[in-house]
Amino acid sequence: MADALIGEIRAMAFNYVPPGWLLCDGRTYRVQNYSYLHAVIGTTYGGDDKALTFAVPDLRNCVAVGLGASPKHGLKLGLGEKKGTRAVPLEVKHLPPHRHDLNGKIGEDVNAVNTPQGNWLGIPVYTKTTGNTTVSRRVRRYLKLEKAPDVALHPDTVGYCQVGTPTSHDNSQPVLTMMYCICYEGFMPSRPPVPPPVPPKTGV
Repeated sequence: MADALIGEIRAMAFNYVPPGWLLCDGRTYRVQNYSYLHAVIGTTYGGDDKALTFAVPDLRNCVAVGLGASPKHGLKLGLGEKKGTRAVPLEVKHLPPHRHDLNGKIGEDVNAVNTPQGNWLGIPVYTKTTGNTTVSRRVRRYLKLEKAPDVALHPDTVGYCQVGTPTSHDNSQPVLTMMYCICYEGFMPSRPPVPPPVPPKTGV
Protein backbone atom coordinates (compact mmCIF):
# COMPACT_ATOMS: atom_id res chain seq x y z
CA MET A 1 0.00 0.00 0.00
CA ALA A 2 2.78 2.38 -0.93
CA ASP A 3 0.31 4.74 -2.61
CA ALA A 4 -1.69 5.44 0.55
CA LEU A 5 -2.05 8.92 1.98
CA ILE A 6 -1.38 9.51 5.67
CA GLY A 7 -4.76 9.90 7.35
CA GLU A 8 -6.55 7.87 4.68
CA ILE A 9 -9.04 5.25 5.92
CA ARG A 10 -9.70 1.99 4.10
CA ALA A 11 -11.99 -0.96 4.72
CA MET A 12 -10.14 -4.27 4.96
CA ALA A 13 -11.77 -7.58 4.09
CA PHE A 14 -9.30 -9.49 6.32
CA ASN A 15 -8.88 -9.57 10.10
CA TYR A 16 -5.34 -8.23 10.65
CA VAL A 17 -3.86 -4.72 10.53
CA PRO A 18 -1.25 -4.33 7.74
CA PRO A 19 2.07 -2.53 8.36
CA GLY A 20 1.83 1.25 8.25
CA TRP A 21 -1.80 1.24 9.36
CA LEU A 22 -3.69 1.51 12.68
CA LEU A 23 -7.04 0.03 13.59
CA CYS A 24 -9.84 2.61 13.73
CA ASP A 25 -10.92 1.73 17.25
CA GLY A 26 -10.77 5.13 18.95
CA ARG A 27 -7.49 4.35 20.70
CA THR A 28 -5.28 7.16 22.03
CA TYR A 29 -1.62 7.39 20.96
CA ARG A 30 1.34 9.59 21.85
CA VAL A 31 2.08 12.30 19.30
CA GLN A 32 5.81 11.50 19.24
CA ASN A 33 5.11 7.97 18.01
CA TYR A 34 2.88 9.01 15.08
CA SER A 35 3.77 12.65 14.50
CA TYR A 36 2.85 12.68 10.80
CA LEU A 37 -0.62 11.25 11.43
CA HIS A 38 -1.16 13.73 14.24
CA ALA A 39 -0.12 16.55 11.92
CA VAL A 40 -2.92 15.52 9.55
CA ILE A 41 -5.87 14.74 11.85
CA GLY A 42 -4.87 16.55 15.07
CA THR A 43 -7.21 15.92 18.00
CA THR A 44 -10.37 15.90 15.88
CA TYR A 45 -11.27 12.42 17.10
CA GLY A 46 -10.02 12.75 20.67
CA GLY A 47 -6.87 13.21 22.67
CA ASP A 48 -5.28 16.20 24.39
CA ASP A 49 -2.79 18.62 22.85
CA LYS A 50 -1.47 19.55 26.30
CA ALA A 51 -0.76 15.90 27.07
CA LEU A 52 0.65 15.40 23.57
CA THR A 53 -1.84 12.65 22.76
CA PHE A 54 -4.36 12.14 19.96
CA ALA A 55 -6.97 9.51 19.08
CA VAL A 56 -7.80 7.74 15.85
CA PRO A 57 -11.41 7.56 14.61
CA ASP A 58 -13.60 4.91 16.23
CA LEU A 59 -15.51 3.07 13.50
CA ARG A 60 -16.47 0.06 15.57
CA ASN A 61 -20.17 -0.75 15.12
CA CYS A 62 -20.91 2.53 13.35
CA VAL A 63 -21.12 3.91 9.82
CA ALA A 64 -19.14 6.81 8.37
CA VAL A 65 -21.15 9.52 6.58
CA GLY A 66 -20.21 12.43 4.37
CA LEU A 67 -19.14 15.78 5.80
CA GLY A 68 -21.27 18.90 5.41
CA ALA A 69 -24.89 20.03 5.21
CA SER A 70 -27.60 18.03 3.47
CA PRO A 71 -30.53 20.10 2.13
CA LYS A 72 -32.48 16.88 1.61
CA HIS A 73 -32.18 15.59 5.19
CA GLY A 74 -31.77 18.88 7.04
CA LEU A 75 -28.56 17.79 8.79
CA LYS A 76 -25.25 19.59 9.11
CA LEU A 77 -22.44 17.48 10.52
CA GLY A 78 -18.90 18.61 11.23
CA LEU A 79 -15.72 16.59 10.91
CA GLY A 80 -15.49 14.05 13.73
CA GLU A 81 -19.05 14.70 14.94
CA LYS A 82 -21.06 11.73 16.20
CA LYS A 83 -24.81 11.33 15.88
CA GLY A 84 -27.47 8.66 16.22
CA THR A 85 -28.27 5.89 18.65
CA ARG A 86 -28.78 2.18 18.31
CA ALA A 87 -31.88 1.85 20.49
CA VAL A 88 -34.83 4.27 20.48
CA PRO A 89 -37.53 4.22 23.20
CA LEU A 90 -41.08 4.45 21.85
CA GLU A 91 -43.22 7.26 23.28
CA VAL A 92 -46.81 8.38 22.80
CA LYS A 93 -45.67 11.10 20.35
CA HIS A 94 -44.32 8.39 18.02
CA LEU A 95 -47.72 6.68 17.67
CA PRO A 96 -50.17 7.58 14.88
CA PRO A 97 -53.59 8.99 15.85
CA HIS A 98 -55.87 6.17 16.91
CA ARG A 99 -58.66 5.31 19.35
CA HIS A 100 -59.95 2.37 21.33
CA ASP A 101 -63.71 1.86 20.90
CA LEU A 102 -66.08 0.33 23.44
CA ASN A 103 -68.96 -1.48 21.74
CA GLY A 104 -72.31 -1.22 23.50
CA LYS A 105 -75.96 -0.12 23.35
CA ILE A 106 -77.55 3.07 24.72
CA GLY A 107 -80.73 2.90 26.82
CA GLU A 108 -82.77 5.26 29.02
CA ASP A 109 -84.52 4.82 32.36
CA VAL A 110 -86.93 7.67 33.22
CA ASN A 111 -87.40 6.25 36.69
CA ALA A 112 -83.80 7.07 37.60
CA VAL A 113 -82.95 3.64 38.87
CA ASN A 114 -79.83 3.77 40.99
CA THR A 115 -78.85 0.18 40.29
CA PRO A 116 -79.98 -0.91 36.81
CA GLN A 117 -80.54 -4.57 36.12
CA GLY A 118 -77.99 -6.41 34.03
CA ASN A 119 -74.59 -5.18 32.93
CA TRP A 120 -74.98 -1.40 32.47
CA LEU A 121 -72.72 1.62 32.86
CA GLY A 122 -74.36 4.84 34.08
CA ILE A 123 -74.13 8.24 32.35
CA PRO A 124 -74.72 11.38 34.52
CA VAL A 125 -78.19 12.86 35.15
CA TYR A 126 -79.09 16.01 33.22
CA THR A 127 -81.88 18.63 33.27
CA LYS A 128 -83.55 19.71 30.03
CA THR A 129 -84.52 23.38 29.49
CA THR A 130 -87.11 24.36 26.83
CA GLY A 131 -87.57 28.10 26.26
CA ASN A 132 -88.38 29.81 29.58
CA THR A 133 -89.45 26.56 31.21
CA THR A 134 -87.12 24.23 33.00
CA VAL A 135 -88.32 20.65 32.97
CA SER A 136 -86.98 18.67 35.88
CA ARG A 137 -86.85 15.45 33.98
CA ARG A 138 -84.49 13.21 35.83
CA VAL A 139 -83.27 10.91 33.13
CA ARG A 140 -80.50 8.42 33.64
CA ARG A 141 -78.82 7.06 30.54
CA TYR A 142 -77.05 3.76 30.69
CA LEU A 143 -74.58 2.00 28.43
CA LYS A 144 -75.25 -1.69 27.92
CA LEU A 145 -72.08 -3.76 27.58
CA GLU A 146 -72.11 -6.50 24.98
CA LYS A 147 -70.27 -8.96 27.18
CA ALA A 148 -70.56 -9.62 30.89
CA PRO A 149 -67.38 -8.78 32.83
CA ASP A 150 -65.20 -11.48 34.29
CA VAL A 151 -65.01 -9.61 37.59
CA ALA A 152 -66.91 -6.73 39.17
CA LEU A 153 -64.68 -3.63 39.49
CA HIS A 154 -64.87 -0.96 42.15
CA PRO A 155 -66.05 2.37 40.62
CA ASP A 156 -62.73 4.06 41.47
CA THR A 157 -60.78 1.51 39.42
CA VAL A 158 -62.32 2.51 36.09
CA GLY A 159 -60.58 5.41 34.37
CA TYR A 160 -57.77 6.53 32.05
CA CYS A 161 -54.57 4.56 32.25
CA GLN A 162 -51.38 4.18 30.24
CA VAL A 163 -51.00 0.95 28.30
CA GLY A 164 -47.68 -0.76 27.69
CA THR A 165 -44.10 -0.26 28.81
CA PRO A 166 -41.82 2.32 27.10
CA THR A 167 -39.15 -0.14 25.99
CA SER A 168 -36.60 0.59 23.25
CA HIS A 169 -36.56 -0.92 19.79
CA ASP A 170 -33.48 -1.79 17.74
CA ASN A 171 -32.62 1.07 15.37
CA SER A 172 -29.79 -0.72 13.50
CA GLN A 173 -29.69 -0.72 9.70
CA PRO A 174 -28.51 -3.75 7.70
CA VAL A 175 -24.71 -3.80 7.71
CA LEU A 176 -21.75 -5.88 6.52
CA THR A 177 -18.87 -5.90 9.01
CA MET A 178 -15.34 -5.10 7.82
CA MET A 179 -12.20 -3.76 9.49
CA TYR A 180 -11.40 -0.06 9.08
CA CYS A 181 -7.79 1.09 9.32
CA ILE A 182 -6.11 4.49 9.05
CA CYS A 183 -2.74 5.03 7.37
CA TYR A 184 0.14 6.53 9.33
CA GLU A 185 2.99 5.69 6.92
CA GLY A 186 2.69 6.88 3.33
CA PHE A 187 2.46 10.09 1.35
CA MET A 188 1.78 13.32 3.18
CA PRO A 189 -1.39 14.86 1.73
CA SER A 190 -0.85 18.28 0.22
CA ARG A 191 -2.95 21.12 1.56
CA PRO A 192 -4.52 23.56 -0.90
CA PRO A 193 -2.52 26.76 -1.30
CA VAL A 194 -3.67 29.67 0.77
CA PRO A 195 -4.63 32.61 -1.47
CA PRO A 196 -2.75 35.84 -0.76
CA PRO A 197 -4.69 38.47 1.16
CA VAL A 198 -6.54 41.04 -0.92
CA PRO A 199 -5.06 44.51 -0.39
CA PRO A 200 -7.54 47.10 0.84
CA LYS A 201 -8.89 49.56 -1.67
CA THR A 202 -7.50 53.05 -1.47
CA GLY A 203 -9.21 56.18 -2.61
CA VAL A 204 -7.91 58.01 -5.64
